[in-house]
Amino acid sequence: MPEGMAFYSIFDGLFIHLYSFVMKLKINWGWGIVIFLLIFVGSIGWRIYIASQQQINLVTPDYYPKGIAYEEEITKKSNYEALDERLVVNQKGSFVEVQIPSTKDSGKLQGSILVYRPSDFEDDSLFQFELLDTNRLFQIPTNFMKRGLYYIKADWKEDSIGYYGEESIYINK
Repeated sequence: MPEGMAFYSIFDGLFIHLYSFVMKLKINWGWGIVIFLLIFVGSIGWRIYIASQQQINLVTPDYYPKGIAYEEEITKKSNYEALDERLVVNQKGSFVEVQIPSTKDSGKLQGSILVYRPSDFEDDSLFQFELLDTNRLFQIPTNFMKRGLYYIKADWKEDSIGYYGEESIYINK
């Protein structure tokens, strides 16, 4: 007998046994409809219960105010794209080093770095910084980070011009 035929014969045998069992119960079609509806409603209720227990992670809990301010972010991204250098992100030991690119008239810069984990917003961290030196290096400790993919989102202002850049990094622990 071919391999696929064994499945059909077992399935047919189970169906025949189930059908003969139901026929022995002498259930008329009215009770059959009631039993079907009860099973259907029970399965829908079970699915609703399972769905309500799932954790739903939005990208960010305050997505609406961030959506309104998106035009400003587009301007900052275009300022960042006009720079000659890019944001450099490296993991060195127990730190992630973020090198902020320099501008033509480098001066005092201040801003924030968001360590964004796409799989769980509860693992996100925000760091404020103000750098006066020419090194432009910011170190983030990795002790709070789990192993996995992160996006480093740097948003800074230098001489009243805003910049926004993103880089991804995979944290190995």
